[in-house]
Amino acid sequence: PRPKSGAVVPEDAPAYVGRLDRDLARASGLAADDAYAAFSLTRKGLTRSGLLLPAPGRAEWDVQLPAGARLRVHPTIIDADWVPASDGASLVVSVRENGKETEVARRDVSVDPAERWEVDLSRFTGRDLTLILRTDPGKTPAHDWVHLGAPTIVGTPRGPLKHVLVVGLDTTRPDHFSINGYPRPTTPELDAWSKDAVIFDRAWTSAPRTRPSFRAATTGRLPLDAVCARNIGDVFDAHGWATAGIVANIHLNPRFDFDKGFDYWWLDGKALVDDEVNRALAWLKENEDRDTFMFLHVMDPHIFYRAPDKFTERFTADLPPLPEGDKIPRFFNRWAIYKWMKNDKLSDLKKRHIEALYDAELAWTSVQLRRMLDAMDALPGETLVVLHNDHGEEFWEHGGFEHNHTLYQDVTAGLLWVKPPGGTGVSHARTPFPATLQDIAPTVFEFAGFQDVPPTDGQSLWPAIRGVADTGWTRPIPVAHLQYDANRWGVVWQDHKYVLVTGSGEEELYDLRSDPGEQHNLASTTDTEPYWRAMGEAHKLQIGPGWRVDITLPPNNTWVLQLPAPAIAADVLDPELITRHPANQEFGEKPRKTPADVGRVSLSADKRELTLHSGRSGDGIVWILFDEPQDPSSATILQGDTTTTPKDGQAQVGAAQFVFKPGVVFVPPLSETDRMAQCQSTTAMTPEMMRMLRDLGYIHDEKDAD
Repeated sequence: PRPKSGAVVPEDAPAYVGRLDRDLARASGLAADDAYAAFSLTRKGLTRSGLLLPAPGRAEWDVQLPAGARLRVHPTIIDADWVPASDGASLVVSVRENGKETEVARRDVSVDPAERWEVDLSRFTGRDLTLILRTDPGKTPAHDWVHLGAPTIVGTPRGPLKHVLVVGLDTTRPDHFSINGYPRPTTPELDAWSKDAVIFDRAWTSAPRTRPSFRAATTGRLPLDAVCARNIGDVFDAHGWATAGIVANIHLNPRFDFDKGFDYWWLDGKALVDDEVNRALAWLKENEDRDTFMFLHVMDPHIFYRAPDKFTERFTADLPPLPEGDKIPRFFNRWAIYKWMKNDKLSDLKKRHIEALYDAELAWTSVQLRRMLDAMDALPGETLVVLHNDHGEEFWEHGGFEHNHTLYQDVTAGLLWVKPPGGTGVSHARTPFPATLQDIAPTVFEFAGFQDVPPTDGQSLWPAIRGVADTGWTRPIPVAHLQYDANRWGVVWQDHKYVLVTGSGEEELYDLRSDPGEQHNLASTTDTEPYWRAMGEAHKLQIGPGWRVDITLPPNNTWVLQLPAPAIAADVLDPELITRHPANQEFGEKPRKTPADVGRVSLSADKRELTLHSGRSGDGIVWILFDEPQDPSSATILQGDTTTTPKDGQAQVGAAQFVFKPGVVFVPPLSETDRMAQCQSTTAMTPEMMRMLRDLGYIHDEKDAD
């Protein structure tokens, strides 16, 4: 197991360490899990967790070393472009036994975080002693910031090794897989590998976009609760497994804590799947004597749809060629397609070519991933592999393109395959057990035999893998968290999908058995209460009958609403939840309008009166949640000596307008941005991050929207 306690930084550590957000007032006698000592270093896309040990510095652990003990560590000097370079430092490994300290090994520290140093400690096997890591400065201690990446004691394995690989496929539609009936041969390699896996035919992603889905997949929590949650890699690390994440989406960068607890986290937004597989295989080789957990994220199916040349024309060759002046450029992002749509330059044939380019990416990914999966199958010991997607891609089935705009099956149908050790023994086993991304964590924890694990919102899939699970629909599956349209929440339950639009109260209900394409909305002819109650359960939302009140108010005024019954809760709806293009606040964009700009709400002690103070704009929505449905005509609006009762759901009080809309209302949960502010030390945006975001179209440029 990795040493976890006893790191000490001397009181006279150089003051410039404070530039690394360290509080020198706390710099004496610290535990290794203290924020001063625990430190992740990112350089050239590689992030390693470890310890900050400025020279001169010293860290100690009382240990009993296992058989074949070796110390493995990736030491590096932290170089920064805003300070002079270090003149070098040394790392010394010593042991203290019976009061005598013995130096075991010493080396100069370089600036290469990829270089691993291994020190043989096997001659101390079984003895109680103190292990010491010491950093010695060069000629001066100035800028000798030494980072000890993933310091780990490794022993001889005492039994069969275990391996877990979770592969997250970005922007992948299950219905575009050959094995699921797609007419093009997009995934023959993956289809063949899946013959020994369990395919979950009723699986859903948590969101139609990357970050919330992967938050759920990497923690086992609902996407918003996952912001502060411990991730899978950290749990495996704490149990002594070697841990690695290899990813290619900017949303999975350390800014959002996806790397926390991993020994090794590598992000390259330009990486193709072949590069990632090569890197993953090299890491497995380096850790072949350890239990391993790896998260491998593959970006290739995501736009830009630029598979290598030999794949690019694999499926477009079967289509009529595009006119010379209408050919698709080699590089295009989401904004290019929206411009074509806006300017009526997107013919049906061009749409078919775009979809064929996407399918070519799947074919390329299938070939490369098979190399990885075959290597996992060949590992000694027991191996568990999970394949999943984060969301799909729309190709105009409902008039739109890409993802992040709707909750239709095109973007929320889940790819979820699980291959247990040795395979299932049943050719292409499929199960109707309802499943989602939160189920991955409890499933891999059970395989590893962990008992002390953090809470999850998922269920272990092992009963379904073994064929003994109840496949009924008592369990609602949550979907939500889109970004590029008005906020909405959904649930899949009893082969139906229910969707509620937060701002308007519009409801959608689709029978996924008879209407898998979700073309016929049944909400107006069906009692939706069982479904919205299931949605509340799935998302842990407080939900029920209530009002949305559209308000247009003069600024800086006060009104009192006398309610016909006590309200459970009420507030101003965040304007970002009703705009089609909300600010990407997690990446630093500022909202155009805040709830405070609309106004603020307070309820009296008996919850029968709502006081509304308008803000600088006064235009927005106030929501009110009740126990039972209430008639707005039973409300009264007071301002000064003026008393007004709504008629036909509307009221005019001087220049103020109120429009009451009864319907299903829920208490909006705390946003991702607010949760990040509470529990994360968010790293700063870099120019490289901004460039990748703009290339992909995640950060809005006005010129892109022209």
